[in-house]
Amino acid sequence: MQLRIEASDLPGRTCGPGYHNIHVGVQRRDRPDELLDLHPGDAPAAAWTLDCAAVPTAAGVDLKGPYVQGRPGGRFIYLSWVTMDDQGACTLFRRAKLMLDAIAPDTIDTARRSGRLVARLGLTDGKGHPVCAQVRPPLVDWSAAPSGGGVGEPDESGGDPYAGEVHCWWHLSGLSPELVAAVGDGWLPDGGLAVDLGCGLGTEVGYLADLGFQAVGVDLSMVALGRARRLHPRARFVAGDLLRLPVGDGLVDVVLDRGCFHYLAPADRGRYASAAWRALRPGGRLLLRACLRAHGIRNDLSAAVLRATFAGWREVSLREQPIPSDSRQMPALVARYERP
Repeated sequence: MQLRIEASDLPGRTCGPGYHNIHVGVQRRDRPDELLDLHPGDAPAAAWTLDCAAVPTAAGVDLKGPYVQGRPGGRFIYLSWVTMDDQGACTLFRRAKLMLDAIAPDTIDTARRSGRLVARLGLTDGKGHPVCAQVRPPLVDWSAAPSGGGVGEPDESGGDPYAGEVHCWWHLSGLSPELVAAVGDGWLPDGGLAVDLGCGLGTEVGYLADLGFQAVGVDLSMVALGRARRLHPRARFVAGDLLRLPVGDGLVDVVLDRGCFHYLAPADRGRYASAAWRALRPGGRLLLRACLRAHGIRNDLSAAVLRATFAGWREVSLREQPIPSDSRQMPALVARYERP
């Protein structure tokens, strides 16, 4: 059986005043200096695939393998946090223990049949530091998945997060509370042309299409666009760059952004605002959700940064609040802007 660990929300390359160039890897049993697949602390995601055996015993199923630590009844996987010097030498400074005794028996039984057990977790604690100590649900989600495909497969697409499972960290399969609120309180118009920047699998633009909008989703991922077209046939999906929107000037009533703005370089934020301004008709609405972490580290976004970027727009509301994905709550700035 394979045990797949998929991690997101890494804490960055530094921890406090004394730990720099942080990396994380899986420690081999009885070999603390042997770490599997070290990932830098500012990576957007990290993953490891381990071979293990599920051995039936009188007390249940015992998981064994070269990377499984501990004794029966208390097995775990070490995620070791190290600093790396200029010569590549690593120094351990903390570890997290993924506790295998916390996996539900029916999940292990299903994984034995399917051949794959999957753990998904974030690697940043509530203080912004690397996760450490014992890790149990709900901090980690255990599931079974088919071997050799589907959930848990590494992304081999050359960077497209929708070809693998990287997008699961931000994707929301249900409706976002921010969009539902904007429709429910009447801030968004009853119809018109709506454009979703970085639409992903099209959840939001599909919702607006069902409400009667002429709805267009824009994304760079061809994988995401293909899936979105199948999921939301009433909407239209096009490949495009949010700095060069594939729509005419002054035609759009609503622009949505749930997860693109915070990945922009600071020098491109003004271009983004200009592109949205040109696309919107006077009185048009921009619903912006800008996450406060990008690639696993705290970015420089703040209310002041947004106000400087969107100077000249009418700010209807701007507040810090978490926005949900299917797997976590993401700290963000939620803003409503109108083009005068």
